[in-house]
Amino acid sequence: RWTTRVFRRADWIVAPSTYLARAIEPYGFHAQIIPNVVNLPAYPYRHRPSVRPRLFWMRSFHSIYNPHLAIRVLAALRQTYPDASLVMGGGDKGLRADVEKLAAHLGVADAVRFPGFLNLADKIREGGHADIFISTNAVDNMPVAVIEACSLGLPVVSTNVGGMPDLLEDGKTGLLVPANDPAAMTAAIRRLVEEPDLASRLSTAGREV
Repeated sequence: RWTTRVFRRADWIVAPSTYLARAIEPYGFHAQIIPNVVNLPAYPYRHRPSVRPRLFWMRSFHSIYNPHLAIRVLAALRQTYPDASLVMGGGDKGLRADVEKLAAHLGVADAVRFPGFLNLADKIREGGHADIFISTNAVDNMPVAVIEACSLGLPVVSTNVGGMPDLLEDGKTGLLVPANDPAAMTAAIRRLVEEPDLASRLSTAGREV
């Protein structure tokens, strides 16, 4: 009721995604979509004709981004690919110490790096060294972090939550897996490593997105 009262006062409603625009339709409102964007020329593209399990994660250390999932995926990957690594960039919202403890508990602390908050230059540097971007979110809309990863040519493996299926099409512009499912995300990453054609297609398609 409160939300409806607020929206009724508006002359125009704008949303950054199809997902959010669709969410208000049952209440009788229509939103003009102005999507999140990035300044594409600022993101140097590197095509990935094949990939190794060099993972890049970039969000805040908060429960809605489920950073623990990234550590569990890395631990599972290391059983098959001992060279698997993970960079987790982002500000701490209270969970970073807990994530570091989990990495130590699962025996992968030596394969994880925590560079902290990343500015644009940092994102480009870390993204340039990585081969695969993972988004582990429990809740999402149209994340700029994923758009940035696509812009850099990183194949994306993401949880299929919120607006992600509006942003990426599974198997064509990214790989989408169920939320909080380490086995499914690990399997998707293995597909990218073992199927160079798939990695190559997603690298190209991401930049087009």
